[in-house]
Amino acid sequence: MRAGDLDARWQVVLDREFFMRIARRCRLEYRPWATGLFRTHPDSKSVVQQLKWVDELPELYSEFFSDPSLPAEIRGFERDSLVAMERLCA
Repeated sequence: MRAGDLDARWQVVLDREFFMRIARRCRLEYRPWATGLFRTHPDSKSVVQQLKWVDELPELYSEFFSDPSLPAEIRGFERDSLVAMERLCA
């Protein structure tokens, strides 16, 4: 409820953006095991629109890390996040 609804601006990164909002508004704890999974198949949006990630992901990360109210403990992950994002887009 505190994170709000999915943002309809995004086509393929909407889940990621939603979880990034959750991380800003809620207390998170590290768990060394999988707590959720998703599957891909030839008709899944992540496969069919995979090039859309190259458009949306840099925009999402730029918006997220440029927010001046972003807490320092999250801002500390910016460099590693951007490196991982660039690798994924490549």
